[in-house]
Amino acid sequence: MSGASVDELVSDYNDRMGNLLTTKVLQDKTRALWLNDVIHRHKIELRRLERKFKANSLEINRQFFLDKRSAHNRLTADTLNFYHHNKTQNADQKQFFQIIDDIIGEKKSQTATLPNHTDPEALAQSFSDIFTQKV
Repeated sequence: MSGASVDELVSDYNDRMGNLLTTKVLQDKTRALWLNDVIHRHKIELRRLERKFKANSLEINRQFFLDKRSAHNRLTADTLNFYHHNKTQNADQKQFFQIIDDIIGEKKSQTATLPNHTDPEALAQSFSDIFTQKV
């Protein structure tokens, strides 16, 4: 490639970058359902104050930023709590526990796991004994 012309190098570069861009899969990140325009505008204002504070570290800019950050955190927490409260309010028992699992991030495995065993008939008998005792 050392003897290649500029046009050849540019063409090679464009080909390689074009291949990279066509193979990259962009994932559509869905927006959280509880986020609303008020929070979005609040966050824009918060970032503006943060940039202003970092540009010149005046105490007044720091106080504006810290006050806005506290207000934003309260607003976000209140909105999230309100969203989850409304979502769980009208749910039946099964939906309620699914919502709770989603909130705390636990995903149940799709396959049921059995205890370690060597004899399937003995395992089935032990299950039967447990259920017989319970009933």
